[in-house]
Amino acid sequence: IRRGQCSKCQLIIISLIHTTMDNDGPKVQFEYEGGRAMPAEVAEILQLDVNAGLSEDEDDESYDEGAELADLVVASVKSSRRPQAAQVALQKRTAAATAASTKNKPPPFVQKILRKLFGTRRSRQFMAVIVLAFLILFFVIPSIGGGGREGPAAALLARHSKGVPESARLQCPARVKINADAIRHNATTDISQPRDPQQYQAWIKTFRDREMDSWGHTYTQVKESMSDWKRKHFAPFLSGHNASATIYDASLGVGLNLYMTLEILHESYDLTHIVVCGNDMQQENVQTAHSFMSQLLHSVKGLYGRFCRADSTLLHEFIPRNSFDVVFASHIPPLVNPLGYRYNVLNKEADLDRKYTALCSAANKKPQNQDKLQLLQERQEGWYRKWVMEMLQIAKPGAPVIVEQVSPPLCEAQFDFGGVAQDFWKKDTQLAALIEPNSVILEQSSLIPKRYHVFMLKKKDAKKKNDNDDDKGP
Repeated sequence: IRRGQCSKCQLIIISLIHTTMDNDGPKVQFEYEGGRAMPAEVAEILQLDVNAGLSEDEDDESYDEGAELADLVVASVKSSRRPQAAQVALQKRTAAATAASTKNKPPPFVQKILRKLFGTRRSRQFMAVIVLAFLILFFVIPSIGGGGREGPAAALLARHSKGVPESARLQCPARVKINADAIRHNATTDISQPRDPQQYQAWIKTFRDREMDSWGHTYTQVKESMSDWKRKHFAPFLSGHNASATIYDASLGVGLNLYMTLEILHESYDLTHIVVCGNDMQQENVQTAHSFMSQLLHSVKGLYGRFCRADSTLLHEFIPRNSFDVVFASHIPPLVNPLGYRYNVLNKEADLDRKYTALCSAANKKPQNQDKLQLLQERQEGWYRKWVMEMLQIAKPGAPVIVEQVSPPLCEAQFDFGGVAQDFWKKDTQLAALIEPNSVILEQSSLIPKRYHVFMLKKKDAKKKNDNDDDKGP
């Protein structure tokens, strides 16, 4: 009536005086405006309206039914000839509506739960947050984490996939598994590349003169420093193939080093149709690599295999064995907290630097520190071994596995993150089982002090050995 659902409703102006509850439900007393007495038949009809549950909180359909009921009330007041007929008609319609609504109602305990969950504004807001969190957890995050939604740049790269062998048509993991050790290393998103799409085109035009991968050197400087190494150790294994040669970057980043490798080989030997694949743990890096390669891969006449978000210590879970002609990593990020020290979360890097620097400085003074350093190095070597073993798994028999910019042990270069000594590559027995004897080549980096590169060849009989291992089962 207050909302003016019908014109006749305004003929009767009613004030609510009192409401009581008993076993039969709410009992409402009405009076006309001005205190005039309410006729008994009108009050009875209005009580039926209340019992039918027609209130201002119901939906529009209920308002329409309320308007029809009000029409009957008006008819019963205006017509002295047939008030009882109007009342009987109203009672029949109300009884039918009440029976239908009761039939469709859930059990009482379910109604109670629903009232608890959605009865108040605060509870509705809380449930909305829960639903939103559920959608993010089960739909948004998995699509970011895996190989599902790769964006328009990946679709553009697909046009460079003609002639790609099946071994390079990878199926990215739907959900990314992270090795427990990987959580502790510095898997931070590369910050030297813009994330704003509007700035990206300008960056593409000037990336050669910008800092590359936060190394303190421009792309042009890094390319000049790495050219001889890449010509000597990459080119012989990517040329002379009947089909397209394949290369895998196990530390993809945003794709700059991979592109630089193809550019050097294309400029030096006119090598073309090299299929590129790779992975990185940061989804932002993978997306940037897609955007970068989608615009520049054609300039070196390369082919696109697949870029995935994945952990490099778990490559065997989505890449077949013996798949690639060259497997390399531009840098293996060392464990930054191999001893599991507690640190200030607001100043993590500086706090850990201070603790590990103090450990190196006091190593000769306290015997227990020597034990800690030995444990540190064992864990660091285990991390490098795990990473390189995965690279050896996916390399073809006789193919090179290359690691660039290897960090030395922490106490040998405290300005660096810490790594492994050069003799590790020749003394480690687990690696020796998969590497051709005397194939390890080490070379000092001319870019970063005390860092070095390592080259090794996978054993030529590794395929036969792997097949035998498969026959034995897990």
